[in-house]
Amino acid sequence: MCSSSLSLRKKRKTKGDGNGDEMSGSAAPIVFAASILLKQRCPQMSALAFRFSLGVLWHGGAKKQGFVRANRWGISVSHNSTLKKLDEMGKNFDSEVKTWKRELEDHHLINEMLDHVDEYLTTQEVQKQEQIPEGFQTINISSLDLSFPTADSSIGCCNENSQSTNSDLANMEDFLDDYKQYSQSESIKALSNAGNCPVSDHLITSGFSEGDLKTFNDFVFDHETVDELNKLDKIDVGILKSHQNSNEPPKYQIIGDNLDMYVKVKHMSSDKQNRSIHWFAMNAIQDRVSSKCPDNATQIKPILEVENSEFLPSPEDNNKLLQDFIPLAARVLVDKVPDFKCFSGTIIKHIPHQFSQEMK
Repeated sequence: MCSSSLSLRKKRKTKGDGNGDEMSGSAAPIVFAASILLKQRCPQMSALAFRFSLGVLWHGGAKKQGFVRANRWGISVSHNSTLKKLDEMGKNFDSEVKTWKRELEDHHLINEMLDHVDEYLTTQEVQKQEQIPEGFQTINISSLDLSFPTADSSIGCCNENSQSTNSDLANMEDFLDDYKQYSQSESIKALSNAGNCPVSDHLITSGFSEGDLKTFNDFVFDHETVDELNKLDKIDVGILKSHQNSNEPPKYQIIGDNLDMYVKVKHMSSDKQNRSIHWFAMNAIQDRVSSKCPDNATQIKPILEVENSEFLPSPEDNNKLLQDFIPLAARVLVDKVPDFKCFSGTIIKHIPHQFSQEMK
């Protein structure tokens, strides 16, 4: 049995296979032969039974009764053990898809956090241009008639305007005292918060979690020369955004189809009823072509320098298109014309392509 499997594999081996392909193709019969030898040494070993159950019965579509008979003969495990082994073999089958999902989520999260940091830095720059103490506001004084005492004015001259001038000076002194106290309090507050990072505090206030902040820190420290988030400026954020746009992870699609079955039992009872099964099989496929749009700001080539031969079909393209029409026309003739039905086994089913050999 083992020698026939090896010889069959040798016949199927294509011309372009290397040593690695031969070893991978021979792995199944070698393991099967080894399990037979080990079972002769230790009859309690179940490797052969599992190989027969999975590779022959399950892969061949055997029913439950076939598993029961093979188990009684001692050459296969039970049907329940086969199902448990299949679940064990399929554990973490979606780990790669979860990795794709996590990469896309992290990419979107970092982009969103970069936008928040950019908005925060822009707001800080605007506030630095004109700082007004809290509780104060600016007013337009162009309509006020303000007069200030001069050095050569008479000391003894007191009129109605002198009283208002003194009150204005008193108000100005009060304003300067308040502003001095405000500056001192802000300096003390800045010193007390010296260990905090305003950028991190802003991100936490915006609704991001500590885990999101750690992901953002790792990204910034891996791609930027700054060692603190507080040292980020708009130039650094622009560089990080450019890096993000150029390193977007590939997207993936989840496709599927429904599978409907109606299972009838031979002898119906209270615990064995006919079953209407509706399954949905899904498959995740990563995009082979990137969806990133090219940069529209940079012109690839002037339009006046583009030759017509660069986008119009050439004679070789027209000839290839004609050759592709031949299998399609032959299929239509064989299908629609009764006299050509005898050629149904010889016509080409599909247009030849680079994967034609694998489709056979």
